[in-house]
Amino acid sequence: MEAPIQALRNLRRPHEHIFSCDNDRHVIETAKANFCPQEQYDDITTRSNKDTPSVDLYVAGFPCQPFSQAGKQQGFEDTKGRGTIFYNVLEYIELQRPKVFILENVKGLLTMDHGKHVKKILGALLDIRSISKERPNERESAYEVHTEILDTKQHGIPQSRPRWYCIGILKTTFRGDSSQFKFPEPIPMIPIDTLLDWDSDKAQIWHLGKTTAANVEQAHKRIISEGGKPNQEAYIVDCDASRAQSRHTKGYSPCITRSRYNGHWITHKNKRMKLEEMFRLQGMNPYHFSNVISYSQLGMQIGNAMSVNVIERVILRALTAANLGECRNAIDRWANGTAIKELQSTCGRKDEPGMELYSRFMKADPQPAKRVTGDLPKVFATLMPFRKRNKRYFILDSGASFYLVDEATLSPGEKNNIRPLLEPIPLHTANGEVEVTHYTRLWQHDLGIEMEARVLANTPSALSMGIIKDVYEWNWVWNHEEIPYLHKGKVKIPCHMEQGCPHLAMAAKARPTPKEPDNAPAPHTAPTQPPATSSRSEAKDDQAKENGEPPQSGTIGSEATPNGKGYRNVIHKEKKAKVKVEKAKAARKSKKKKVSSITCEHNIFTHFPKDKECEICQLCKPQRASCKSCDVKAGDAIPEPTEFGMLTADHKIMNEDDESRT
Repeated sequence: MEAPIQALRNLRRPHEHIFSCDNDRHVIETAKANFCPQEQYDDITTRSNKDTPSVDLYVAGFPCQPFSQAGKQQGFEDTKGRGTIFYNVLEYIELQRPKVFILENVKGLLTMDHGKHVKKILGALLDIRSISKERPNERESAYEVHTEILDTKQHGIPQSRPRWYCIGILKTTFRGDSSQFKFPEPIPMIPIDTLLDWDSDKAQIWHLGKTTAANVEQAHKRIISEGGKPNQEAYIVDCDASRAQSRHTKGYSPCITRSRYNGHWITHKNKRMKLEEMFRLQGMNPYHFSNVISYSQLGMQIGNAMSVNVIERVILRALTAANLGECRNAIDRWANGTAIKELQSTCGRKDEPGMELYSRFMKADPQPAKRVTGDLPKVFATLMPFRKRNKRYFILDSGASFYLVDEATLSPGEKNNIRPLLEPIPLHTANGEVEVTHYTRLWQHDLGIEMEARVLANTPSALSMGIIKDVYEWNWVWNHEEIPYLHKGKVKIPCHMEQGCPHLAMAAKARPTPKEPDNAPAPHTAPTQPPATSSRSEAKDDQAKENGEPPQSGTIGSEATPNGKGYRNVIHKEKKAKVKVEKAKAARKSKKKKVSSITCEHNIFTHFPKDKECEICQLCKPQRASCKSCDVKAGDAIPEPTEFGMLTADHKIMNEDDESRT
């Protein structure tokens, strides 16, 4: 999640993101879409630290699993090799000598093996030597090292996340004998309700898994037994833990980790945390982020990230101590409450009426550093207007890097949702170079996607074919003497030709296409009003689509079904092919060899099937004998003795012929 880069952006400090390193491809996709590092490495253990660029600020969070109490605590002897990654970090610091380095790990590092591992780490860092010009014969430590346990909830955000931080400042940056570095002082924690969305999902316990539901129920009983009110007060339950380790906290969240990517349970709202709420509990603004991965992967990255409120306060003081930039006059946004108010302003934000049916954090567009290119044809297609008065046309452009929209065509709701970009984006257009400074969210009902469009004045609205193809996985097909169309799986959206340019016809709500007479209107005509027999939800959906808004009925994200004879022919061919496949399956099934005891003759060797006239079959009886209890048991064949005389042995005496025994 590049929390240090988010912190520098929040501090408004000019900086260059030189390189980033991670072996998770999903993390790399996130970094490229949001932070655009100049160099991206995928493995710290194989890269050459000698050739890696030098930087002023180096931040590293080496794997915490070998030192965490939730893991096996194998330390440097971790069987997966994660414990030794610290030595790769150490090698970079020793070779490139950054002016400031920041290391982060779990607090279990301090107590594991009675502090043996942390002593080894600090000893290795202090062993990085520098030669003093005044005393060339003496070698002293090159860095001044500070360590501390910092908890997220002690720095304004209500989440229990204690982490070990190690700060190193190069001694050559000092203006005196020391750096005067001090860790940030604790600040009061705000109530967790102020960072949660106002609405409630009204979720039910039985929608959860068996263990999760049991943990929630157990937590409710325990809270009530302690005198609490789980339905009225903010209790957060670690519902995805095992039955023995599940716990709950009041007023703040347990630690958000990679394995808790679905979010903890909020008792008084009867729901899980949403991604936006998890963002805020890590000190991140969810609306300053573009998502290009799945929600589960995004939740894992949130759990792995550093808390922005903590790392921002640490970076501010470290850069000031190292005399880097203009940080001496910088303001601690978390201490004066500015950052808290910014996060609180994103709570419960609704873009348009009906958006409460959608997640507040939709899959947005990537922001690549270079223009999107590829093997797509250089074609332009327009979507027909979905607003009756102010018509808006979208050009499907294979060379566009972003979605663009004309400011004059925005609806009132879209104008209210205009937000500033973190940094202006320069664009080369036919009118020269312009800068984009704002964006807004739009709903494209034909493709069933929500998108972030850059707002410009007096510009044609454009859709990026590269994003539609790579992110949303739509395919563009335009064969010779055939109608061009977009398709995704079994859904096809045909276009019609007008002046040599493919147009995408607007469709109404996704429902079966009714039969039309031959003189039906052309596909590119404006959609008619819904029939009188349509339900109220369908009428709302059609009205929402005319306004360029998401549908409000239960068919969220459903694809549009186009009208026209060409499309009906395609559907007819698909049904015909499906019937053909079913017939082939039935034919193969009928040809299978069937073995039945009714059709077989009696085999004299195997005696299958059983023959009533076969003597062996009747004697052997392969069937199980009937089990019946007998009240009277039959006696033995030997008659009972009536007289008892001399004891007689009924067996031969051993060694009877041995004369020595007589």
